[in-house]
Amino acid sequence: MKLLNFINQESSIAKNRLIVMSIVSGIANSLLIAIINHAAETSFGNGIQARLFFMYLVAFCLFLYTQKFVLAQSMLAIEEALRCVRVRIADKLCHTEFSFIEQSNRNDLYSRLTQDSSLISQSIMLLSSAGQAAILIVACLLYILWISPLSFLLTIAITGATTLIYFSHREKTRQQLQLARQKENTFFDTLNHLLDGFKELKLNRAKRDDLFADIRKTSLEAEQIKIEVGNLEVTDWVMARLCFYTLLPLLVFVIPALHGEQSDQIYKITAAILFIMGPMSLLIGAIPALNRVNIALDNFQSLEHDVDKATHKTGDKPVAAWQDFEQLELKELCFTYYDKQEQPLFSCGPNSLSLKKGELLFIVGGNGSGKSTLLKLLTGLYYPSSGAIFRDKDLVNDTNYASYRELFSTIFTDFHLFNRLYGLANVDENKIAFWLKKMELHEKTSYSPDGYFTKTNLSTGQKKRLAFIAAILEDKPILIFDEVAADQDPEFRRYFYETILPELTGQGKTVIAVTHDDPYFHCADRVLIMDNGLLGLYHAN
Repeated sequence: MKLLNFINQESSIAKNRLIVMSIVSGIANSLLIAIINHAAETSFGNGIQARLFFMYLVAFCLFLYTQKFVLAQSMLAIEEALRCVRVRIADKLCHTEFSFIEQSNRNDLYSRLTQDSSLISQSIMLLSSAGQAAILIVACLLYILWISPLSFLLTIAITGATTLIYFSHREKTRQQLQLARQKENTFFDTLNHLLDGFKELKLNRAKRDDLFADIRKTSLEAEQIKIEVGNLEVTDWVMARLCFYTLLPLLVFVIPALHGEQSDQIYKITAAILFIMGPMSLLIGAIPALNRVNIALDNFQSLEHDVDKATHKTGDKPVAAWQDFEQLELKELCFTYYDKQEQPLFSCGPNSLSLKKGELLFIVGGNGSGKSTLLKLLTGLYYPSSGAIFRDKDLVNDTNYASYRELFSTIFTDFHLFNRLYGLANVDENKIAFWLKKMELHEKTSYSPDGYFTKTNLSTGQKKRLAFIAAILEDKPILIFDEVAADQDPEFRRYFYETILPELTGQGKTVIAVTHDDPYFHCADRVLIMDNGLLGLYHAN
């Protein structure tokens, strides 16, 4: 079973002890019916009933203790296993390639790490109880075998046929559950469009209605798939009930007529069958949960496999972080985007660029000209399909890419604003306060003693300024700002170009700024232009 393998691989809980206690719990539970049956046929008076009552109490206490132990340990084991897997996958995601994250479906990632793990966690009590129910059923079947081998064979035949029917539905059920999951992910994607594009939808009723129709269609498709799965599960449940209600009259009416079973034997067998109906119902009821857990475990496994495949041979842990440089050389650097059919969509390059320490470089160009791709190549987020990068005399290759990336602090157009200064130990709070005032944010947010910015729900321009402060505090030799001055008021924009950027280069920082603010091109040492993936010298009209 996948769940047992998962726990065995990922949890440090003593599995052998857990299995033994589960078996003891099942045996103790089955002893209860054996003791009751024996007591029912034993005459009162000679102390036998008292001994049987004492045996019943011992078996009952043993059952309660082992049941509690198994449930508690199962919960601990699955939570530990889930924690280990989630932390390991998160660690691998930290070290995977940017292109994998860029192309991944966020909703699918979230659902695998959150919804699937919650499903497994919530199902463990039911599945653990079902496992003990299976042990009880086996013990009761052995009890029936001891009483009547013919009744045992008949019971095995009928329950076996019912099991075959279940397994005939199992693969179809799994496929339908996976399809329902895909539809739900599509629904979440569409719902994100509703939330992220609410302004546009509020201004365009036709667009809003069309999107809502898509949401309704996806929800209906998911509902229909789940109904089909539910019908298969109902069929399994009905067949299980039919199994019992077919078996009982055969054992009570047919077997005695053909084989001459004694009435006391019929009573014991009937009592055993009735006794295991509850555990069998629990076991059957756990089958849908087990199907969903198996799919969740498959999703965990496939996610980790995908992340492992996306991890580049360069790794992501620098042998020794490069602290500085004198000159960067990009020589004939090329990168090409491909579609799913491996057909080229857009090529950036070949481009060559020499970048010196303390230089202020502006890059201009229209949307789709390749500016962002060039920056991702420059920072090592993309690997070039051809060409080379040199840091001073060092060739940037598989052995030092991670060290090379440590040269950069960046603010891309789609930057993420963290609510604390991750990666910075012993932060000088006076320095933070200085920059907050310098960037005119001291009245909007502050840095708390707990290590968090008190407010990050700011305007777009203010968020860029706060991200700028975080980049400055990282104290990296190369700063890359992609349209940071956009969304700023004219006065601050002038202050940014004419005061702040020259101050940074005066401190020996190298600054690369993507901008369209041509009134401030005179502030740069060089202005380059990107056009159709090619980098050239900008010439003013």
